[in-house]
Amino acid sequence: TVLGTVNDAGLCRDYDIAANRWLEIESMASFSLLLCGGEADAVARQRAILVGQRWMAHPENLHRVVPSVSLDDPDVKPREYWRGPQWPIMNWLFAHAALERGDGDLAALLRSEGLNQLRDLQFGEYYEPRTGEPLGSKQQSWSAMAAIDWLRSDRWR
Repeated sequence: TVLGTVNDAGLCRDYDIAANRWLEIESMASFSLLLCGGEADAVARQRAILVGQRWMAHPENLHRVVPSVSLDDPDVKPREYWRGPQWPIMNWLFAHAALERGDGDLAALLRSEGLNQLRDLQFGEYYEPRTGEPLGSKQQSWSAMAAIDWLRSDRWR
């Protein structure tokens, strides 16, 4: 982990070179170590935060998948692109990374909840986290790809 890229809470952050300061905005990008790797204790800390009550297990989430922003964020806008909805392709990416890292429990949870989210067969581009309403384009190919891979690939068994 590059010094300073992880805040005191254990989440990754970006640096604004124009303003010469760290940005403390939390989003699914804050969990980059779960996708890209890092020191084992830092990855474990991020995993615990991600599956916890503020993110995936938030009591208002219809499905326990990765939201783009926590529903606790004061600026959350769960119907607006990257300010709160859940993205099936990102759930697949987090599940894939967990599987590659040997975290079968997280991979299985994301697969199960992700398939549950896509059971409407509309394959929305992204979903409203509280209601499960599909948003953006319908019949999104990358959402369908996630479902097909989760259902057909031997690696998920």
